[in-house]
Amino acid sequence: MDPLIERALRSIDELKDLADYRTRLENRRALTAEIENAISSRATEIARAIIAGRTGIELSQLTPAEERIIEAVATYLLIKKGQGTDATRTLIQIQNHGLIGAAESAVEKLTPGFQELKDRNREDLTYERIILDNPEEFSDRAKWFARRTLGESNASTKPPAKGDGPTQARTETLLAWLRARADVGNGSCSAHLFDREAALR
Repeated sequence: MDPLIERALRSIDELKDLADYRTRLENRRALTAEIENAISSRATEIARAIIAGRTGIELSQLTPAEERIIEAVATYLLIKKGQGTDATRTLIQIQNHGLIGAAESAVEKLTPGFQELKDRNREDLTYERIILDNPEEFSDRAKWFARRTLGESNASTKPPAKGDGPTQARTETLLAWLRARADVGNGSCSAHLFDREAALR
């Protein structure tokens, strides 16, 4: 990479300035893949401070998926700054739900962020791709929505229920009650032990 461009990137401390610099390079047809990667890296460095400051989240010791989410949000912030706007809703989601929770929530609907990243040929940084690349960090429900959006097949036509919803809570209560009854009945939940009302309390 041209040492002048490298030096210029190191001197930029604001995402708006970085977005403007990228636009100038693009207009001069000087935006190579190497420079695009360098801009993305610098955007991530700058965005970490923004994300930490505006969400209050500690950004050390992150999982692989969380690191990718930071990179995705940084790229999205850079895009929005280049358009003269901000990604306030994205940052509020992260503040309210954390990095993983924000990604899980966002994939349930087609968000502007997904389309913006896809239009920039950065589908690799969409929450959907991050979820499917790091399946052990996400719920089955999030993976179902991610596969649907990316045109991949799902085993069922309906998404799994939310893990923290009332249906899940009642199911867990019922299963715990059945386990307790099985312990009392030496492995059997016989009819005279079954009290549905008690199970659902």
